[in-house]
Amino acid sequence: MAAAAVVESVQCFGRKKTAVSVAHCKRGRGLIKVNGVPIELVKPEILRLKAFEPILLLGRQRFTGVDLRIRVRGGGKTSQIYAIRQSIAKALVAFHQKYVDEQSKKEIKDILVRYDRTLLVADPRRCEPKKFGGRGARARFQKSYHSPMPINDLAYLAKTGRKSCACGQGSWSLNCPVRKGYNSGRLVKKAIECKTGTYKVVFIEILMQD
Repeated sequence: MAAAAVVESVQCFGRKKTAVSVAHCKRGRGLIKVNGVPIELVKPEILRLKAFEPILLLGRQRFTGVDLRIRVRGGGKTSQIYAIRQSIAKALVAFHQKYVDEQSKKEIKDILVRYDRTLLVADPRRCEPKKFGGRGARARFQKSYHSPMPINDLAYLAKTGRKSCACGQGSWSLNCPVRKGYNSGRLVKKAIECKTGTYKVVFIEILMQD
């Protein structure tokens, strides 16, 4: 019984962030399918041209002798398109290197790298995670050394349950400049005189009855 003919094929991966595309390239008649769908119908439509970049750069004639079947999963729509185009480019380069000749492989590789290096080389960039103390990875919340306690910071006042004088003179006393003239249980803004003789604006909650 005659031995089965060896199928000329290569398998290559394309990656972008968490999207992974696997391209299976073999001798054929120019068929290119992505997840069982012709590449002409790949969605989103607005990014379809991006998936076609290797074909447009190299010319359709280079793909007439091969069939490409691509499977892609993971990531988002944009990442998947970038993974698809990378797997197509890498598969064609690998096929020419293995089954055609080194010169054609070098020509293809030079054209692709000259246009965009990420067609053949994975992009290692990742989104940097947010940290505490700011709105993003590097942005920090604004800091002020002289601003008073925010007037809406009632949670802080309730948590501390402060019963000492905000002017810095210790516990409440009959002579406390803050205690005089205020009702209990109110949040007040007042310029008060401290021990040093200077004035400062403070937000306090009066917790004691006169």
